[in-house]
Amino acid sequence: MIKKVDIKDLNIKSQIHNGYKANVYELENGSILKVFSPLVLNLYKSCDIQLERKIIESKPIINVPEIIVPEEAVYENQEFLGYTSKKAEGIDYNTYDDFLTLKDRCNLKQYADEYSKLESIIKRGNKENIVFPDLCSCDNIFIDDKGNMSLIDYDGLQIDNFITPILSSSLGDQDQYFCPKYYDGKIFTSELDKKSLIVLYFLNTFNVDITKVGSRNPITGEIVTLDDIFELINLDNCDIQNKVWKCLQDKYENEFLEDDVYDIAYDYNMVAFPTANKTYLKKLIKK
Repeated sequence: MIKKVDIKDLNIKSQIHNGYKANVYELENGSILKVFSPLVLNLYKSCDIQLERKIIESKPIINVPEIIVPEEAVYENQEFLGYTSKKAEGIDYNTYDDFLTLKDRCNLKQYADEYSKLESIIKRGNKENIVFPDLCSCDNIFIDDKGNMSLIDYDGLQIDNFITPILSSSLGDQDQYFCPKYYDGKIFTSELDKKSLIVLYFLNTFNVDITKVGSRNPITGEIVTLDDIFELINLDNCDIQNKVWKCLQDKYENEFLEDDVYDIAYDYNMVAFPTANKTYLKKLIKK
């Protein structure tokens, strides 16, 4: 079990996030303090989600050091408030993306490297009985100036049988994940992580949201198909096409993209065109 401390014994330097779920502070010693809102704490208790126990029983994950774990459980008058942890190196992935140059946005090898690092973290985490339901919220992924990645928000992870109510909105309609493929009746399965990685790869690399398949295009009025997306970015790699198709079906086991992302980098170049709404239209060109 980790050490318990009273919040009055912590020296707060500054507040770095103000949210309805939690407030986050930097301490004078460089650590991070996360204080959950009373609303969240009461909601978790009413749903029998054992957040306090999850934090207290946390420990370093030797095989997945990229996951930043709690160091102290924080209380006020013996009431659980939150936890402290070390500060992640670098910047969150959303901020990182804002600083990419046009050349960076066309670098398929760079996107493949980043995907591969993240996939490695997830695979090792799955072996430790960890699932990452909020993976697609990229502000939980940090990257430093050497390209090293780390993951914050330990409380949002599914550790062993400690359930979490958090599921990334970037995964689309959340009702679809409460089926045997992704949910065993109490906890999420690792199939969710495989889909999350594919969704992230397409969002980050091509600015394409594969969760929109089956919805109606607001401009044309037509139903969006997977073939539409592949045609839009000029992707004809059958291996990746099949893996993406599987992750959109309830009856087929998902797969990791693995070296397929490097095949894309080897077989294609990519061009990117800035759009009026500050995004980029991207297209692959066969070498």
